[in-house]
Amino acid sequence: MCISTSLTTTTGYVTSVMCPAGTQYSLRYCAMDPVQTARSGEGGTIGRWLAWDPAILSQLSEAHEAMFPAILTRRCGVDRNVVRFLRDRTEGNTMVKVWRQIQENHVEEYLQRKDLYTTLLMTVVKPRGIVSSLGHVFQAPPPPRELSSARLLRHTFLLVEANNVHDYRSQILSTFGTVLKMDSTKKVVKKRSGEDAGSDEWFTSIGNEHSQIVSFVLTCEGSAEKLQPMCRGVMNRFRLANRPVPKILYVDNGCGRAQGLTAVETLFQPWVYNGMVVHLDIFHWIHRFDAAIRTGSHSKCATFKSALAGAVLAYNCTYLELLIRAVRAKDLPALKSVR
Repeated sequence: MCISTSLTTTTGYVTSVMCPAGTQYSLRYCAMDPVQTARSGEGGTIGRWLAWDPAILSQLSEAHEAMFPAILTRRCGVDRNVVRFLRDRTEGNTMVKVWRQIQENHVEEYLQRKDLYTTLLMTVVKPRGIVSSLGHVFQAPPPPRELSSARLLRHTFLLVEANNVHDYRSQILSTFGTVLKMDSTKKVVKKRSGEDAGSDEWFTSIGNEHSQIVSFVLTCEGSAEKLQPMCRGVMNRFRLANRPVPKILYVDNGCGRAQGLTAVETLFQPWVYNGMVVHLDIFHWIHRFDAAIRTGSHSKCATFKSALAGAVLAYNCTYLELLIRAVRAKDLPALKSVR
């Protein structure tokens, strides 16, 4: 890898790279020493830079940088295919689980190679054969390599995701909507683990009519003061993008008032003055009837809730007809009975 004519390769290093298929390979890299630049009087500091240093790799194009096979740390590395396994952040797919799967693959691959080695020796070392008569002693199979801990996977995953921050930021900041919904919950916060577990209490998000997240924030309390930076940022985003003011904002509470502005309308005061209306979400409106129910375990509680929703809500006939056509188009014989 050539970076500049003033950089001189001084030392070669070898690092072990973890692979998902049960194998490991060694990657040789070099250290660059800008001795010529410092001695020529052009300025600069004498020091060494690894050839895979991010300051050097970042000078390449994204296509050439993607050809680099591994994510290297100070002592060892992880193959890019392993990092791809960590992107699926579903329930149960943790760093430890991926590390155990890779360890199992490595152990299985080692046993297969060891079995092949001993099998070949048995074919060569036969009784009364030439090799047996010479008394040659063969080397024992090498011990298996120990894999690094699961922390290495987390470290390399964060190194890769750090390069995608700008892409994620662009995707989030380019999400808008005309019908928004702001909701707060504690369920997401309870699923957090690690050192930061229990540091937050509320997860508040703003979504649009396409079920896309416009913005979200984790707070230690559900006060309007903690939500004000998020609301101000969303309004500035719409203003800088020259997007129209949303027509409706659905919330879970705080939309009723006797006089003056409510807490939610105060957070979105510029939008309220431009015609945005704040309404209570229908899901939370129906749940307000829970106060009239003696217990949620009553046998007719679900029937009452279903009848209440059927009396209040109505299907859009046009959208329903389009949905039926789309479903029938996938498997017409099996879905003829859909009406």
